[in-house]
Amino acid sequence: MNDAPTFDFDFRPVYWDPASDPIAAITRNVKGQLRREMIADIVSGRAAERAPDEATRQLLLDVHPDLLPDELDDPNLLGRQHPWFMGGEYLPDYLPGEIEIARIVLGSVTMDVTSVRARPDRRLIRYRIVDEYPDIGPFEVLDGPTISAKPLTFGEMVTLIDNIRPNPKAWGRITSQSYVEFIRDLNTGSYSDLDRTAWFVTVTSSFYPQLRAFFEMRARQWLARKKAELAAEEA
Repeated sequence: MNDAPTFDFDFRPVYWDPASDPIAAITRNVKGQLRREMIADIVSGRAAERAPDEATRQLLLDVHPDLLPDELDDPNLLGRQHPWFMGGEYLPDYLPGEIEIARIVLGSVTMDVTSVRARPDRRLIRYRIVDEYPDIGPFEVLDGPTISAKPLTFGEMVTLIDNIRPNPKAWGRITSQSYVEFIRDLNTGSYSDLDRTAWFVTVTSSFYPQLRAFFEMRARQWLARKKAELAAEEA
């Protein structure tokens, strides 16, 4: 029996339709990764369901207003509690009409985030990819769509992410790997660390529901390949 997931590469979402997913409409431009997850959990009721007691459940029924802004006046506000709360909070400001359509999240100390964004320009849509280190420029985009007449299909979105490359000037090396694969390989440790490293990079989107599953499939393939390589070396 073939349990491999199937993907609709022709799927094309509507970017500016908040009615399609109310929770996503609230969170999609919230910069902080953990902050948007907290909002989604509270709005959906998942946080209250996991509450250990009634008093805590009542606190988790409503989103505190301080969590809701797309960007915080003080990005370190939550980061003082844990460095992961800084993840995404230092992304560049959104341009007028711009929204995030996908993001790459690293399991690094500060949960670094790369944001794929779209904005309307007359009858076209323009795309840009930004991260929290604009002065370093850790990546470049090769042959990926930067403009389109319609929202990207799922297949085109995968192509765009696959065409993000490590910037040789930032990393001191030239590679044909995608940014996602490069970062995963860069964080490969011993054999016992491979299972953890496989999930070091996460790709998500509120517009492309299958995007996370697709790159999780890629992570499993990477893990199987690395284990086979190490087993061959040991043999």
